Amino acid sequence: MRWLPTLLLTLVGFPLNAFGQDQGFDDSILLSNTIIASSQSYQIKKLGCEFAGIFSRGNMESKNGHLTIEAKSEGGGFHCGHALDQNSLILGVSGNIQQFTMDAIVFRREELTTNYQPYLAFQLSPSFSLGISQEMETGEYKTQTGSYSASSHRLLLSGTWHQDQWEATVAYADRYRDTMVPTIDIPRSMDLSVRYQFSPLLTTAVTYTRYDFPGIANGSPLTVETSTTLVLASRITDELATELALIQTKNVEGDPKAKSQTIGFMGRYALNQQFKVGGFVHQYKGDSPDFDTNMSVYGFSLSMDR
Repeated sequence: MRWLPTLLLTLVGFPLNAFGQDQGFDDSILLSNTIIASSQSYQIKKLGCEFAGIFSRGNMESKNGHLTIEAKSEGGGFHCGHALDQNSLILGVSGNIQQFTMDAIVFRREELTTNYQPYLAFQLSPSFSLGISQEMETGEYKTQTGSYSASSHRLLLSGTWHQDQWEATVAYADRYRDTMVPTIDIPRSMDLSVRYQFSPLLTTAVTYTRYDFPGIANGSPLTVETSTTLVLASRITDELATELALIQTKNVEGDPKAKSQTIGFMGRYALNQQFKVGGFVHQYKGDSPDFDTNMSVYGFSLSMDR
């Protein structure tokens, strides 16, 4: 169940690798599922900032029907990127803070996590950019049996090839294991994403994500978690843009019998040339040997470009 807080942020495309906005595409930096890596920040022309509020509500029902766990969260995120040296170098930082609670008659868990990710993006050629970032996270965890703190940090590398209306991105995140808190063990991951804008009314994107849970199994029968995301985006008018996302995940948390499906919708409206507002809702359904999970994730964003 420790995957739920990370899930809430991953569903909205934000937390560990979210950046960018390009004239060829129409992305919300923090909410769009088409933005997966810091190398995509080549799209920032001068200065871009975005702030978001993220909320969730849902429950986990045990298969035997004897236990129901209520889950909820409140949090927020931000991103700011600044282009230097004729756009050949982008300096930026993203972050989020989230309070997550799981509650049942015989069980209660509270988490407060803070995540920061400073990054550099280099435009090495007219069609290729390289992203380097460092993810740093701290957490406070409290259960009925006690409380503890933990922190993690890992290196993230990404590259984006782009030309005209197409873009391809590959991203890699290293493994992190906390020697003091063995339960904090984050597997290495790999993302591959391709998107193409057929017209302002239709942009399609496909992303494949792989988490190496066998690398942290330590004798447990874990397998590779894989996720496939299909995104259909449309710029309906000069002011209004929408995005539909479908996400299919197999072997959740390395469990070969666990799977999930998500459907999400996001809309964004340009108030003027500098400011945009956005909102989204995602519906998540998970199926594992022990629990059926249903979560609603929703929120808003405000972005500024100069």
